Amino acid sequence: GYLDGIVVSEDSSQFVRSPSQHWYRGTWGHQRRNYWTWTVRDCKDEECVAIWSPVINELGRYELFAHIPSDNATTLNARYEITHADGISRVTVVQNDYYDQWVSLGAYKFGPGRPATVRLSDVTGEPSDANSDEYKQIAFDAMMWTRI
Repeated sequence: GYLDGIVVSEDSSQFVRSPSQHWYRGTWGHQRRNYWTWTVRDCKDEECVAIWSPVINELGRYELFAHIPSDNATTLNARYEITHADGISRVTVVQNDYYDQWVSLGAYKFGPGRPATVRLSDVTGEPSDANSDEYKQIAFDAMMWTRI
């Protein structure tokens, strides 16, 4: 089941985030906490970046899940970049569609000595204007790798 996986939470040493004054702590999410920030339109404005890097001791295929909290996750275009044994895959998630749920980002090959990271940033292509109705929040919560 879901709970049999390798979980990297945002409080783990296997989770790193860029220095920024625009990180906010949420009280919802996996283990009742997460980080979130406001989205930005362009790569040149990227400021909040997070990387999850699990320790995977057994070579194999793993389904990767992102936890989407019940609050502070309104983006329609969260861009997850997954580095795995076969290369890099990009998956877009409409975080606004989920409420305290694990969402599959697909299945990939991971193993010891192989690349295993997930990168997510505040760049979504959505307006950065706080006065816009399209101004969104993006959440950075736990990731889970489940052997399949």
